[in-house]
Amino acid sequence: MADEFVFEAKKAFDEIVNFLKEEVKKIHAGRASIELVGDIGIDVYGSRNRISNVSSLSLGGPREIIIEPWDKSIIKEIEKGILKSPLGLTVHIEDKDSRIRASFPAVTQESRRDIIKILHQKKEQARVALRHNREKIMKKIDEQFRAKTIGEDKRFQLKKDIQKIVDEYTIAIDEIIKRKEAEVLNI
Repeated sequence: MADEFVFEAKKAFDEIVNFLKEEVKKIHAGRASIELVGDIGIDVYGSRNRISNVSSLSLGGPREIIIEPWDKSIIKEIEKGILKSPLGLTVHIEDKDSRIRASFPAVTQESRRDIIKILHQKKEQARVALRHNREKIMKKIDEQFRAKTIGEDKRFQLKKDIQKIVDEYTIAIDEIIKRKEAEVLNI
């Protein structure tokens, strides 16, 4: 029974941390990242697709990404999708409409501050999600106690164990954000 609560907590907290890692990867820190462009949605073939699903992506330099659509007829839709994205990319169509070179803007001091604000918002969202999941698990522990399936000592021990796990994951979240902040500030 006790292992069930710990397992549930770790599973939920792992999902939160993994989601945060993916979100942080998508934040532009001055270097080109294929994930940033690959996740941009475009309307082609009658539905919404990600750029990475309809083209190959490669790095063209520290601030450039080369996009080569498999179907050259959708190059204009890809261009529109990139220009509509909040990334602020400049787009150049090359090689007789066969590929796109997307360039990231240089990171200014002001944009670094904005990026760090976004990072802190993501950190707070992850912490709130941790607390929310902790409360759900704590309620389940209390329900088990009220149903007399666990004793009072076990209840307090479980709550203590869950809090210890929450503290560990909070530290992990802080470390993820600190690494990204260092990346942003050292460009």
